Amino acid sequence: MKARPCGDAAVLIDIDDAESIEAGLTVQDGVLSIHQRLKDAQQRGLEGIVDMVPAARTLLVMLDPKIQPPRDFVAKMESLHLETPAVGNLSSGEDIVTVPTVYDGPDLGTVAELWGVSADDVVSMHSGMTWKAAFGGFAPGFTYLLPTGDFPTVPRLDSPRPRIPQGSVGMAGAFSGVYPQQSPGGWQLLGHTDLAMWDTSRTPPALIQPGQLVRFEVKND
Repeated sequence: MKARPCGDAAVLIDIDDAESIEAGLTVQDGVLSIHQRLKDAQQRGLEGIVDMVPAARTLLVMLDPKIQPPRDFVAKMESLHLETPAVGNLSSGEDIVTVPTVYDGPDLGTVAELWGVSADDVVSMHSGMTWKAAFGGFAPGFTYLLPTGDFPTVPRLDSPRPRIPQGSVGMAGAFSGVYPQQSPGGWQLLGHTDLAMWDTSRTPPALIQPGQLVRFEVKND
């Protein structure tokens, strides 16, 4: 784990591959673990953190420099015991978000063929897996979800669609996710949900937060 000031009001923490592998974790688990450790430290009285933004391999910690100057925060990190924990100590993310999903996506048959199973099997596999929210991306309310167990991957579409409907549930690579608004996209679409992923009247506006567990629940149209 390496940390360095990022401007005059933030610190960027890079997760070390070797440390994560030694602990039996993915790099993303390492990011989420440190994110949780810092939230725990805030509960114990650590001041000056304004916000935190997890990414695939890094954690950006935004600070109030009047309370927590970036260089002071970097120097203080060792005392916060942010080392990547052993697997058994990783946060279990008991807060589970359930996403009712109608599995009627246009790529359901394609994914079934790629995996060598039936469309019903794809539905059972996707809805039977527990997913972990890794980080947000590309649009407000879009969260990249990783499977908590072994799960087959799918390629992106060769040609992205110009319009993906809001609420579309898709997969690309190892990730699953829900499109929070209509937008272009190249993910394989398995179904859709009526849940709002982004709502500015909600606190926080994003339905799914990094570190939470997510289950897709089969819903009949």
